[in-house]
Order: sequence, then C-alpha cells, then structure tokens
Amino acid sequence: MKNSYNLPDDLVRGILVTLPVKSLLRFKCVCRNWCALITSSSFVNEHLHHKENPTRFLIYTRDPYPYISINTFMLPEKISSSVTPMLKKPSYLQIPGMLKIGGHVDGIFFLRSENSMALWNPATREFRPLPPYLLKLCGGDKFGFGFDSLSCDYKVMQIVEEHNYVKESWNGLAAVYSLSNDCWRNLTFNIDINSKILFNSLCSTCVNGVYYWCAAKATEVIPHDTYEKVILLVSFDMHNEVFGEIPGPDILVKSLHAGSLTLYNESLCLLVHGYDDQERPSIDIWLMNDEKLWTKVMNVIVPIPAYYDPRCRGFWGHDKVILEHKGQPILIYDTKSHEFTNLFHREEKTKRTRVSSYRESLVSIKK
Repeated sequence: MKNSYNLPDDLVRGILVTLPVKSLLRFKCVCRNWCALITSSSFVNEHLHHKENPTRFLIYTRDPYPYISINTFMLPEKISSSVTPMLKKPSYLQIPGMLKIGGHVDGIFFLRSENSMALWNPATREFRPLPPYLLKLCGGDKFGFGFDSLSCDYKVMQIVEEHNYVKESWNGLAAVYSLSNDCWRNLTFNIDINSKILFNSLCSTCVNGVYYWCAAKATEVIPHDTYEKVILLVSFDMHNEVFGEIPGPDILVKSLHAGSLTLYNESLCLLVHGYDDQERPSIDIWLMNDEKLWTKVMNVIVPIPAYYDPRCRGFWGHDKVILEHKGQPILIYDTKSHEFTNLFHREEKTKRTRVSSYRESLVSIKK
C-alpha cells in the first residue's frame, strides 16, 4: 500500500491504530489508501483491542413515568478513591425514544423501547433501527445481543414467555435477528420454563460464541413441604442457533431473584446476593471456566445496612465492585481498602440506573 507522504506502510498503520475513532473518521478522507486501511476488518479489529483504546464507563438512567428516554453520562477514565468524579453528558450519547440498553458488543449497543429496537455505535454516531418484531411483546421478554465469530454476524435474540390458559402451563417462544441479513427468524425454544424464572443479564453475556441467561428454579421437597431454590443457565449457541441448559454452581439460594449474570475479566460471572451469618449483605462472585465448571473467586461483605438492599451492577478493575442500592448514590466499593467512592448522585425518583463499560469501535452498522 503506497501513501502520499512516502512513509512506510507499517509506520502509517502503527500511528493510525492508536488514534480515537473521531479522528480516524476524518482521516478516511485523506486518500483512498487510508480509507481502505481504516475500513478494513483487520484494522477495525486491531483498533478495537489496542492498548491505546481505553475502556470508557457510562452511567445511564431512566426517568420515572412518563418514560421518555435514557439519560447517558460518561465517567472520566481515572477515578480517585473517595472523590466523586465529574460526569459529562455529551449530546451524542443521548438517544431520544429508547428506554433500555440491552448490552453491547464491540462498541455496539443494543437499544429497545416498548415497541422498537435499534443498534447504536456511539463512537461513529451510527444508529440503525431494527425491523419490526416477529413475536408479540409481553413486557417481561428476555433479550440477548452477541457476536457469531464463525459467520462474522451480530445477532439479537428474543425470548417470550407465553401462558397457555387451557393447559395452565407456560411455553417459550424465541426469535433471532441477523444484522448481515437484516431480518428476524423464529426459532425452536426447547427449554421447559415451567417452575423457572428467566432473567436478563446485566451486560451482553456472550462468551466463546455462546450467550447465557440466568434462571432460577424451585423444586418441591417431599415430605417436608418446602422448596429448594437453585440457579441454572439457559444458553444459546450463536452459530448453530440452538438453546440449551447447563447447571449453575452447586448451591441453594434463599430467593429466586438472588442471581445475576455479568462478565468479569471477560469470563462469565454469576453474582449471588444474600446475607452472611450476621445478616450483613453478601455477594458471592462465581466464574465459569471453559469446561462449564464453577469456582467462587470472591465473597464481598458490603458494609451497608441490609435495608438498602445493595446490588452489584458490575466491576471497576479487578477488585472494585459497582453497587446500586435503594435511594442512594451509585458507589464503587474497593474490596481491599474497604473505601467507598460515590459515582453518581441520582434523583430520588430516578429509575433503573445502570453502569456499563465499553471501548470505542469502528465497526459499521450501516445498511
């Protein structure tokens, strides 16, 4: 590849790959060779994972009824312990009409509202509405967003739980959207959802080409007339488009709502909320390895009154957890120093505050 400045090609690539997306979009106009390089799949992938492309953290909140849109704030790259950071609210991060962020992959966010869905790349400012749903929305639908590396395709999954009033049972319906084909297709959902509760993940929990949802099941214990509550996972193979079921850790939980799925150091992570022997809020952090085996890597005792029901919403680095609790600021809790840092002072009536980390991406979602 020749360039107008008689610079070695490797040097040009090495410089460009360190630049932010905003600059690279402008530099596409310098010459055809630069445009071809910046839009090539190898360069896009190298830039996404380059050490000079920092992890950015977003806080997004949804105001109380009447719901209008999400408010999105950007955190600074560095946070000092016990010092509340200054938040920015860039106009390009505000998306009117969208009420929920359903996870992100490679810098692309999946957005949805009561009657529409879209994909959004905040770095390139690209916004792509998705075709209408195949399945009727029921309010408690479950969604997933992931990447099929074998076919190089981004996909959105939807699961609807439908009540059969004749048989007094629940059926599962499923559909998948393919970005490369720009269409939805119905799928066979072969998982028995009776006596199970299925939950959306805290982020896009797609690992090694498989997407996971957390589920909880109550099994009656006879003759004691009690119920044992266990956690399991529903999986979806992104390439073969087949659903499956795998066991969670070999533990019993007190509540069917105790488990949440997220990612920790790019591994699938199960957060189990409960209380210790002294009734202090406790969070067990479990990781699943490639053999589908679970290991508890951390137990966090949160020094916050149980009344506030603190919940882990993600991680900041290796030993800090992001906490949300009733009527209080979003916090970072350092599990080693036991220090708190306020991230965000939300209004009392603000609903559904979430924290998300992502890297800017050149991945295009244009039609």
